[in-house]
Amino acid sequence: MSMKTILILMAISGSILLGYSLNLHEYLIAADEAEVQRTCRHLCRLKLTSVTGAPEGTLGQLTDVMVGAACESLEDEAPEFTGCRERLLGQQITVAEYRCIMGATSRDAAAECGPGLP
Repeated sequence: MSMKTILILMAISGSILLGYSLNLHEYLIAADEAEVQRTCRHLCRLKLTSVTGAPEGTLGQLTDVMVGAACESLEDEAPEFTGCRERLLGQQITVAEYRCIMGATSRDAAAECGPGLP
């Protein structure tokens, strides 16, 4: 192997490592079904929280807990989740969009994570 070949291979390896360290691969990999299911549950919480308001004070925090419990207690085959799951799987949301939605604290913030999202 010549020095030129070694340098080219090192440059390629460095580019791949840089891409993984910047999490650029998350923009290429589609979210799996379990991640989509968690996304739909989180979107359920955000939808109900937008109706009940921000969790301020003790009553607001209690409402937030109840909203979370309501979304968690729904079955996986509930119509709310089935439609959401089918839509997101059809869109093939990426892992980066999944992480963005899971970090969102409002429906508006979740909608900014990607085109066609809630």
